[in-house]
This record gives sequence, structure tokens and C-alpha cells, in this order.
Amino acid sequence: MDYKLVSLLVLILAVGITNTVELTAAKCKTEPKSRINCGFGGITRAECNNKGCCFDSSIVGTIWCFYPKPEEAAAKCKIEPKSRINCGFGGITRAECNNKGCCFDSSIVGTIWCFYPKPEEVAKCKIEPKSRINCGFGGISPVECNNKGCCFDSSIVGTIWCFYPKPEEVAKCKIEPKSRINCGFGGITRAECNNKGCCFDSSIVGTIWCFYPKPEEAAAKCKIEPKSRINCGFGGITRAECNNKGCCFDSSIVGTIWCFYPKPEEAAAKCKIEPKSRINCGFGGITRAECNNKGCCFDSSIVGTIWCFYPKPEEAAAKCEIKPKSRINCGPPGISLTECNKRGCCFDSSIVGVSWCFYPKPEEAAAKCKIEPKSRINCGPPGISLAECNKRGCCFDSSIVGVSWCFYPKPEEGCFFRK
Repeated sequence: MDYKLVSLLVLILAVGITNTVELTAAKCKTEPKSRINCGFGGITRAECNNKGCCFDSSIVGTIWCFYPKPEEAAAKCKIEPKSRINCGFGGITRAECNNKGCCFDSSIVGTIWCFYPKPEEVAKCKIEPKSRINCGFGGISPVECNNKGCCFDSSIVGTIWCFYPKPEEVAKCKIEPKSRINCGFGGITRAECNNKGCCFDSSIVGTIWCFYPKPEEAAAKCKIEPKSRINCGFGGITRAECNNKGCCFDSSIVGTIWCFYPKPEEAAAKCKIEPKSRINCGFGGITRAECNNKGCCFDSSIVGTIWCFYPKPEEAAAKCEIKPKSRINCGPPGISLTECNKRGCCFDSSIVGVSWCFYPKPEEAAAKCKIEPKSRINCGPPGISLAECNKRGCCFDSSIVGVSWCFYPKPEEGCFFRK
């Protein structure tokens, strides 16, 4: 190919490289100068994506990890500046504002930048004025009302302006008053009750107002005999804290474990490993709970074998089949299987002297990195390592001498190469 033609192709691709992998979506098409930083120096594509942000390292000198363009937020954030209800504080950042579930718009000076969104599902606030249940006090503001998790409507004079919303998912809260299990304390508000993941119904005097919901789909996996429950929490753990650990909560039986591990749904397959092939995940005398906390399988039915062992990868087999010498370290020495998995990495402690926690093989990397050597666009300095190259979100191939080893991946949509 003519040198000038190659140079022209490289120039075109360099300009169009902003449409690289994972950046073709409308939500990531943001002008470099308009990007809002979402990360930190040296953040990787994986770390950036884990924050729900866009990653584009194709333009030097710009922000690589940035907040996406709101897709569906437009409607709920289209509020007249004068009607905005403050949701933050002076100098609040977009990230801090978004973390509060609020809208951020700094395009208009002198107005509120971080404000409460327009209710998405207004249905829950569509209650006949005469049926409204007071949620506030005389002169309560929209902000104070919203902070209590209630609806605010001051359009009708002489009615309650701050009132409790209509239950969204009534089914799970349809529990006979006498069967309700207390989830709160005297004087608990609807907002405080909802924050605990519980139901609130103050329509019946003399009954429990804040109570635990009826299990929806958890019935099967949480149907475990009290004596067979394995403790998943600590004394005084709340339902919300228990659920956050992915465990079941049942406080209906006094003197038993309330927060306990669920019945394995699909664990049977991944824990069906021949005793001789088990890889030790624990220590002598480890309990089932301690073993499960490490993300491992426990089977004490066979004497003389390993009881706590690493599970069989389900779908990770292919992406974790990497030659030991080619593994790229993903964690510190002594990292556990659970911590490694939380990083989205593979774990294999069966081979001594190599990385046990390592980055997986890219699933779709083969296609996007299949680029003719002469068409590669350099993504790093001479001597860049595989790890450093991957951190930039680029491809690495050192099998061919005299060409770029670290290069930008092939765009998913738009550009293509022609011989």
C-alpha cells in the first residue's frame, strides 16, 4: 500500500477512534471539552465502567473516564429553574448530586444546580384529596415533605399538601395486621421505615405500622429449617443489612438464627467436584459459614477429603483458561477468592509461584483486536508492558517484531479496514 495512503488511513482512524469499543452508544458521545471527570489518574477501563461511566483514551490531554450523557433522565429532570427544589449544598459536584438520586444542571447561573427530579411514576401520588393521609405539618416545604418520602401537591387549597404516597407494590405488603412483624420503633416515619426495606401502613390504629414485607421470590431459597440455618450476620442485624449480604431474613421464630445463608440455587453444579480434584479453600476445622464467607463450597459428607474447596467456574472457564506464565496479576499477595472475584478477576491457587488472582481473558477481545499489523495505531510508548497496555483499554500482541505491540482496538461500529 502506498505510504501516503497508509498515512491518510492512520489519520482518518485517529480522528475516528473516538468511536472505539464501548463508546458507540449515544450516552457516551460527549464532546471532549464537555466531559465531566468520573475517575482518577490512571483509572482503567474496567474501574471506570464499574462506576457506570464512559471510557475513551483515544484523545490525549482530555478526560478519559467521564460521566455518560443522561439517556432517560431528560424527562424527569426537565424542571423550570424557578420550580427546582434544592437537593444539595453549595459547591456540590455532579457525582455527589447523582449519588443522592438528584438532577444536576449547571448551565444556568443563579439557579439551583442540584435539584430533586420530577416524580417518574406520578401514579403513586395520584390520590383523591379527601383520601390523602397527612405526612407533615402546617407550612411544611416540598423539600421537607420529600425528605420524609411523601408526596407534595399545593395546587388544591384547603387539602393536605404533604401526604403519604400510594403503595407501589401492594402485594408484598398485604399482610394481616395480626401477622405483621415489627420492623421499626415507636414514632418511626414512613421514610425511615422504607429505608429499612419495610412496609408502612398507618391506616389501622393499634397495629404495627412498620412491618417486614412478605417474601416475593425468595420463598424457595429461604425455606430452610431453623435448625439447619447457617448464620450470615451478627446480633441485631437489620433486614436491610442482611439482604445487602445476599442472605435471608426471618425474625418470626424466637431463639433461631434470623439472618442466614440462602439455599443454594445453582450451587449444586459448581460444587460438584470430585473429592480428589478439590482445591483447598480453608483450614483445619473451618466451619460452613467461614467457608461460605470465602465464596467457597463446603461438603463434610466424605471423611478424609477437603471439606472447604473452591467452586468450579460456571461460565468463567473459557475466559480464565490462561497459561500461568501469561497471567496478569489482579490483586495483592494473600488476596482471597471473594476479593478477587469482586474485582472481576479469575482465581486459581492450584499452581504455586504464579499469580493466583489474575485478569480474565477478554471475551470479545479476539474480534476487536484482529487488526492487520500494518494497520495498527500505536497506543503506548516503546517497551510498554501488557498490563500497562490493558490499563489503557488497548490491545497487546508482541508476536510480530517491527510493528506496534500496544494498539487501539478495532471500532465496533463505523470504521473498518480494507486490504
